[in-house]
Amino acid sequence: MLDRRQKVLLAVSMAIVGFFATGNFVATRLESKAPFQPLAIFGQVVSYVSGDYVEEVDEKEAMEGAIAGFLEGLDPMCDYLESGEVAAYGPTAAAIEKLPFALSKRYGYGVVLQVEPGSAAETAGLKRGDYVRAVDRISTRDMGLYHIYAAMLSKPTCELAIVRESWRADPITLTLKKTDLVAGAPASVETGKDGTTVVQFRWIRKGAAAVMQRALRASKSTPDSHIVLDLRGCGGNDFKEAIGIVSTVVKGGEVARRKGRAYKEEVFSCAESSFIAAPRLAVLVSSSTTGAAEIVAASLKSRGAARIFGGRTYGLAREQKLFRLSGGGGLVLSIYDWAAPDGKVVTGKGVDPDVVQEAEGTGSGESADPVMDAAIDYLLVD
Repeated sequence: MLDRRQKVLLAVSMAIVGFFATGNFVATRLESKAPFQPLAIFGQVVSYVSGDYVEEVDEKEAMEGAIAGFLEGLDPMCDYLESGEVAAYGPTAAAIEKLPFALSKRYGYGVVLQVEPGSAAETAGLKRGDYVRAVDRISTRDMGLYHIYAAMLSKPTCELAIVRESWRADPITLTLKKTDLVAGAPASVETGKDGTTVVQFRWIRKGAAAVMQRALRASKSTPDSHIVLDLRGCGGNDFKEAIGIVSTVVKGGEVARRKGRAYKEEVFSCAESSFIAAPRLAVLVSSSTTGAAEIVAASLKSRGAARIFGGRTYGLAREQKLFRLSGGGGLVLSIYDWAAPDGKVVTGKGVDPDVVQEAEGTGSGESADPVMDAAIDYLLVD
């Protein structure tokens, strides 16, 4: 059987065969034209495959594998949908945004970026950093990120082959029920040390900005309000909610920018009617802070509205669009990068904290959460 890399190579080659008739034709006619040299190379590959490869190639399967592999090489959020999957994309994408965990791809496999604390998925055994090697015995190397999620959502239960701690370890099997795939509230609010209000965001989803508004209104009843915005382990891709959160603590001016190579750059500003208060604000981030949460942190840092504590964020704040293809299939393609008001793009770089702080204490008598302690110390300084 062909592995994915072979399918990718063969698929592209077969596409060239179909368009130019034969690989030798491509190689001889295009080899002198620099922009088309890669096509010439593929044409030569086609020639060898056509005449010498040991197995017969399923052209349709190879082509679909080529497209999927090419898109995944762009970024993990791009994917190819077959014609029968396009109609289900909208509802499935909406269901993905409501999951209590977030995935990406690393080394070809699915990887868990975050799991909502206290969720049924966490109780079932899913942990941040887990590599999802297979879903219902289908390798995640053969699935784009969207398809991994879709496979988890497609049945009443799914079995995940998980590897953690060491690649040499045998996979363990976790069973997740559909009832385990429901997230809780996007955020919680509590009074922390010395009266500081701690708003812990799990997801930037619908309702997140409203939570921030309620927390600010409550804290205004006390003089010199202090807010800790905890975005560690926070995911979600609702960028409008991210803008809403920033607008509650920043009065006027830019919040974020949305950039696309084929699209006009858009600038998003604060809705002044959303502004409630400008408290002394500390934001906590980590390597599992992703998507819209990164835009919250980047915007507040760029505007000088908060001090950022923790570790560099994951670095993936992109927006996708579904393009319908002539054959009935679909293309999920990243078309926008989100950036801070100063124009700094988050994807590939992340957001660097102002104060780098290790996430966990390690020794006897050390704080269990030194990042939180450092933030509160900063807030309470006169």
